[in-house]
Amino acid sequence: MLLYKFTRGADLALTRDESGSNLPGGGDGWILVKAVSAHTAEDARRVGLSYRDVTKGVADQGYYMWQAAPGT
Repeated sequence: MLLYKFTRGADLALTRDESGSNLPGGGDGWILVKAVSAHTAEDARRVGLSYRDVTKGVADQGYYMWQAAPGT
């Protein structure tokens, strides 16, 4: 699955929507960082996320969102 990684302050999100318009706030303030390939659990581990959590979030609400660790 090809996902797009966005950032807004300390918030990070992955979505299948390249425009990010389905993110909270209608996409306002979100900055596209890069495209991310997440086809397997191994792919998700490279970015430090649970593949199951990411795919469930994208399926349920159209995106998966988390906050950056302090100091990153």
